Amino acid sequence: MLSSAPGRKPYWLRSDEQASTDKTLKKMSLKGQYPGWGTNVAGVPQKPELDTIIQEFYRWKDNTVLSESEAGKGLALYLKARDNAKLESERLGYSPNSFRSVRGLVNIRQYLEDYAEYTIQQYPDFQYIWNSYLKNELLDTEKDEQLRMVQGNY
Repeated sequence: MLSSAPGRKPYWLRSDEQASTDKTLKKMSLKGQYPGWGTNVAGVPQKPELDTIIQEFYRWKDNTVLSESEAGKGLALYLKARDNAKLESERLGYSPNSFRSVRGLVNIRQYLEDYAEYTIQQYPDFQYIWNSYLKNELLDTEKDEQLRMVQGNY
């Protein structure tokens, strides 16, 4: 039901009425087949949002064990660079988190990627935090850009 016809975009990229109807029917089918699918179940932990995780990283400085670890030292350096990126975004007239997505601030994202690589050289354990979490806030932008290119919005 959710395949694409020759010459048509796949359903996950389509938003026309037929695709929307088919997606809704598929969701309803999954809910019937798998009770609880697509709903939050009380008592079952949900994956936290990336912003929540990043805010928790800022609290590492309050925990001696975490802040004095190799990963914690690297994290502290990177978070200073991230804070500078937010300040630079504001200085240029954007919101603090615009460094994540505004096309005109790609140089700030590149700076953060380069700085993360530098930090990993100094504190190799930081790479796990970078690759699992912090890198994702910059990769989401790349996905958005790629999706727009695929959809022909360029």
